[in-house]
Parts: sequence; C-alpha cells; structure tokens
Amino acid sequence: MAASKPDASFHSKHSNHHESMASNWTLSVAVGMLPHLSPITSTSYILDNVCVTGLVTDLLKSHYPALRMFGTDATPGTIEACDSKIATTKWFDTITSSICDSRTLTGIENESFTHVITNFGFPPDLTDRCSPMKATREMWRLLKPGGMADASIWKVEAAARRISPNERPYAWTLPSDWSDAGWLQETKAEIGFGDNVTVKQIGGSASTESLERLVANMMCDKGMFCKGHSEEEFDGMAEVLGEELKKWEAWYEDEEGFGIIIDSWVAFATK
Repeated sequence: MAASKPDASFHSKHSNHHESMASNWTLSVAVGMLPHLSPITSTSYILDNVCVTGLVTDLLKSHYPALRMFGTDATPGTIEACDSKIATTKWFDTITSSICDSRTLTGIENESFTHVITNFGFPPDLTDRCSPMKATREMWRLLKPGGMADASIWKVEAAARRISPNERPYAWTLPSDWSDAGWLQETKAEIGFGDNVTVKQIGGSASTESLERLVANMMCDKGMFCKGHSEEEFDGMAEVLGEELKKWEAWYEDEEGFGIIIDSWVAFATK
C-alpha cells in the first residue's frame, strides 16, 4: 500500500476543536506535570512550546494569574485560536504568542525563559527525523541557567495495526523508539542537559460521555496517524478502534462516561 502524508493544514483545520479531539488527555497530563515543575515565582517567564490552542497556558494562568507566558506553534490556525482565547481573559497583557517552528524559534533571544514546556509537541515532522534534537537544542538555547525544560511523549497504534498489520501506523517518519523513556532521556542529555534529566511516568486519561464519542474524537486524527488507508478501510476503523479500546486493561466506564487511562513519559531537564 502506498504511503501518504497527512494534510499539512491538519492542525489549522482542526484548531477550533483540538481539545475535544484529545478528549482531555493532554490536559490531564499537563495537570500531572505541575507538581514536578521547578518553583514558579513572580519572576518566572514560561514558554508554552507547540502551544496549539494554549491549553498549558490556560492551565498555568489559572494557578498563577500574574505569570508571564509566551506561546509558540508552527500552525497559524492554532495560534489564531490561542489568541482568541487569550483575548477573552483578563490575562491578555501578560501573554504573547508567535507562529514559530519548535526546531527554529526565530526571533526569541537566548536564555529568555525560566521554563520551557513542550506537551505532546515533540515527535518529528514528515521529513525531518532529527527534529527532536533540533527542538531540544532550541529548548536548551532559550532556557536561563537553572531553568527547566519539560517534554512529554505518547503512543497509540493497536487499531491501525489491525486494519493494516504490515504497515507502520504513523504517517510521520518516526524513530522506532520514539515512545521510549530512555530515548527521551538520551535526547535531552545529548544536547547539554547531561545528568540533569529525570523522566517520570505520568498517567493521563482520555474521557468523554460515551465510548462512541471517544472513538469519534480519536477518528478526527485518522489521517495523521494511519497512513495509506483507503476510504473503505477508514469506514470500518471506528468499530475496530472501539473494540481495541475495550481490550485495554486501563479502560473504565462509570456514571460520568467512558475513559481510558494512558501513561505518558515526561522528561524534566534542568540547565
């Protein structure tokens, strides 16, 4: 089956419902990160790297209203959604945003930030297998001495394997160990963080009012994570995905709805 690349405008196209697509998963991991961050003070300045719609910014500002933050993302649509959200809050004068690729954060001075947070924005792009190293090098460059860089990674592939068992499920070209804790630690260490890297397992959860809604949310990502599939294969994917989700030991169903607990690896690296 011929490989296909996801639409480059995918994130812009889905920017207005990115958070519902993630079914609170990325938010739950961001909440889990908070206790492990180095202290946030009145002089802290934080980069929400690959901020998408500003979920991490929104979370941190709810805890630290006076905190200065800078959000970056390579996709105009997501920055527009982030800016729209900021404009409706009382925090607009302490948040700046810019359209920037995480591998080349052009226009931002060295040693600008006390924290750089990259929440599920770490995998390589379509053509550049070295992008994790480039993004990490930028994190190092932008951190003040003593500052902390945080990055999270994840993995879901069972449903795509069932549909096309001989195909790699990702439309991206990814290192084989991109979801491994050791790879995340080594990537940080090699750039300059050395032994000052701690990788923690943080549990996140994707939850909605029903299994059907969770599947529908996840299917919004189908073109990005399942390459080369025909429309006929996609037609049957929702049913397969639902079956695979209920095979996980970590799924749950209660009066509030259906959810799955999904572990993530998060690196906390100090400069």
